[in-house]
Amino acid sequence: MDNKDSFFSNRNTVRDLTAADVQNASDYLEVVKAISRATNQSIYIIDYQTKGFEYVSDNPLFLSGHTAEEVCEMGYAFYFKYVP
Repeated sequence: MDNKDSFFSNRNTVRDLTAADVQNASDYLEVVKAISRATNQSIYIIDYQTKGFEYVSDNPLFLSGHTAEEVCEMGYAFYFKYVP
C-alpha cells in the first residue's frame, strides 16, 4: 500500500461535514496537546475528511528524524515510508 487513497475506504472516510461539525470537533485539539506534553507516548490525530494528519506530537521515536511539522506536511507519505 503506497498511497493514501488505497488506505482509506468508504468505511473510514468522512464526507459532508457541516461548519458546526467542524467547530465542535476542533475544541478537543488543545486537550490532545496537553496530554501529549504530559506523556512520552507518540500521539497523532488523523483527519479522515482531508486524509491527512491533524496533529502529530513531538515524540522523536515516532518522527524518524523529522519535525512534527514535516510529518504533518508529508501526511501519509510519511506513514507509508516509516510505519510497518
